[in-house]
Amino acid sequence: PRLAHPEGVAVHPDGSIWCGTENGELLRIAADGTSYDRIGTTGGFLLGIAFDAAGRCYACDLFHSAIFCHDPATGRFDRFADSGILVPN
Repeated sequence: PRLAHPEGVAVHPDGSIWCGTENGELLRIAADGTSYDRIGTTGGFLLGIAFDAAGRCYACDLFHSAIFCHDPATGRFDRFADSGILVPN
């Protein structure tokens, strides 16, 4: 598929490829590259993506200074953490 500015590419355990876009879209690309699904959007700018052991997808959003989480069990794509997070030095 033709994608506009994919960012933060990550491979899901099922072989699908996930990425964010500069429009805040979270995309799931079929393992064979023939199609993609729009999972959700933040309206921001998605960069880094990672998966946990339960298959949840975490995506960093530059515009919102936040991390969003897609939960495959519920289908929800919600804000997980905000810019108020304190990272130890």
